[in-house]
Amino acid sequence: MCGIAGFVFRDPGHPVDREILGRMTEILSHRGPDADGYHVGPGIGLGHRRLSIIDLRTGDQPIYNETRSVVVVFNGEIYNYTELVAELEARGHRFTTHSDTEAIVHAYEEYGVRCVDRFRGMFAFALWDEPRRRLVLARDRAGKKPLYYYADPERLAFASEIKSLREDPSIKRRLSLEGLSDYLSLGAIPAPGTVFEDIQQLPPAHVLVWEAGRVRIEEYWDVTFD
Repeated sequence: MCGIAGFVFRDPGHPVDREILGRMTEILSHRGPDADGYHVGPGIGLGHRRLSIIDLRTGDQPIYNETRSVVVVFNGEIYNYTELVAELEARGHRFTTHSDTEAIVHAYEEYGVRCVDRFRGMFAFALWDEPRRRLVLARDRAGKKPLYYYADPERLAFASEIKSLREDPSIKRRLSLEGLSDYLSLGAIPAPGTVFEDIQQLPPAHVLVWEAGRVRIEEYWDVTFD
């Protein structure tokens, strides 16, 4: 497994606190002990901790498209990435790694947010589209890979684990009585709730799109019995 964390501000001129980003990422080192990586731009910071499994030599993250206008940090595995790579190369995309992560970047370029429909695997990822100033968060169909977030009118922060978000001292730590009740009653807290009022989990098979301070969450898959 790997760990991802980061934040984005509505105002691109807002300073990015690299120390906080570093702490948010470093606390996930048990998820990815092999390497770390960062992307910092105007009003955006992404962090990654890597457990090296696929493409040991060139698969370090973040991973970019050809023009570095789209960047992704990723936790998980895309099982059908070799098929996706062949499909995307036939459409003119150029790959510089042998990593399944790079398939996400180019699939987004080709298919937009609905690229998640084409992924078969276990995953949570954060993708930043610089020209649109759009952040895309997505979680796999079964919810095997976790993804939590905090949002207010000025920013959004995300992480693979709640304790990463707690490294940002400005995020309040108010206990959710509903979440606590769910945990004591069910042994787990159903999405989108958590034990904190201001922190939510992205539900399985959902994608979150953040643009200009607005959050849109959509379900992209559900179980059907035909």
